[in-house]
Amino acid sequence: MAGTIRGLRFLRSVFVDAFDRIAVRRSIRTSTLIEAGHGFKHSRGPVLSMHTRTLKIPNQLGVIELGTNSLKFHFQSPGDRQVETARVEWEIGFEIFLAKSISVPIQTRILSYVRKLIEDFDLLQAHRQKHEEGNSAHLPLTGIATGAFAHADNAEELFQLLYEEFNIKIQLLDSREEASLLVEGFRPIVQEYPAMLCDFGAGRLEVVYLCSSDHFLHEGFDIGAIKLQQLETLEGEDWDEAKMKKFLQAHLAGARVLPIDKAYATGGTVRAVAQMACSQDLTLAQIQLLSERTRRLGPPSGLSPFRRQHFYPALQLLEEFFKHFKISTLHYRSVGGGDVFMKNLL
Repeated sequence: MAGTIRGLRFLRSVFVDAFDRIAVRRSIRTSTLIEAGHGFKHSRGPVLSMHTRTLKIPNQLGVIELGTNSLKFHFQSPGDRQVETARVEWEIGFEIFLAKSISVPIQTRILSYVRKLIEDFDLLQAHRQKHEEGNSAHLPLTGIATGAFAHADNAEELFQLLYEEFNIKIQLLDSREEASLLVEGFRPIVQEYPAMLCDFGAGRLEVVYLCSSDHFLHEGFDIGAIKLQQLETLEGEDWDEAKMKKFLQAHLAGARVLPIDKAYATGGTVRAVAQMACSQDLTLAQIQLLSERTRRLGPPSGLSPFRRQHFYPALQLLEEFFKHFKISTLHYRSVGGGDVFMKNLL
């Protein structure tokens, strides 16, 4: 009897999974592909419309990057050695961190974004043609996933859907692989060793000490602006600034500290703060000034609505970072994992 029950439960899980996949595909084909108001932002130009084909780049190599806060597309046109990036912000990271899985509605949204992206950039036809010709070793599109996707227990299900729909293989990067890409991205910039490199992700902080051009030490911490927002949501009225500081200090307590005066940083968290400070070089005094203004006046209006809700937690994280690691300057540079991954492919 017990064996029969287990067998029925297994069959039920298979059928539920199958119907979920059908629901995802049907919703992609019948619903509006992209929510109003979202647009791809091109790194070398204005916002590109999601609803019209404003840019055609046929037969190129491209990397799709699924991140906590955004979908990015890194591409290189034939004969052009420069890697360009188009990106759109999405608000899926919070839900994935909270549920530790990717729900069917979120899968639908992700596949819709990817479909619209590759259609807008005129890639789908070239990609499928190469796939049908059996030239799988030289497919023009590949993909990576980082951040919140590493916390989802069903990420492989989403990746399989992306492969079945678009023939795109997604590689989920672990924290060590992300650290390696961080090193490769900053290595041309670093002038002396040891150097401190940081990636302030929405849900995780990666810290790398680059001891030489070939050796580094890596530590990761499960703290980030979205993580702090998640805690605030779960705690409700019991969550306050004192608890936020205590939480950050507890996570950073065991982090090694080397006598380094200046750190290099990347990530949307630091980018937003650098933008509001009008400087790529940030100091503790600047962070504290921005924190005081944000407490009185709210987040700066110059940020997107998405960034505004994470701005104050980001400032608190940066303030505790400065104090723990005893640095005087944090230098921001745009060094994306997908961008470095793309250059490696080239």
